[in-house]
Amino acid sequence: MGNCHTVGPNEALVVSGGCCGSDHKTYIVGGWAWAWWLISDIQRMSLEVMTILCRCENIETSEGVPLDVTGVAQDNA
Repeated sequence: MGNCHTVGPNEALVVSGGCCGSDHKTYIVGGWAWAWWLISDIQRMSLEVMTILCRCENIETSEGVPLDVTGVAQDNA
């Protein structure tokens, strides 16, 4: 028949699919959802912050100026 899927407060649940190839998606954050077996698709996403460090060393601009670049990004999926 189906299953009850739960996620914590730092996760999101994406329920998609359904009868007749439906494109409808439901997003649940920190809760629960019912999904039909073999009909619905379930995906989990972490909502924790990820830190990405980007570093480019010994590069040159189009005018020949040498550069060292460092960047930090924080992404919340």
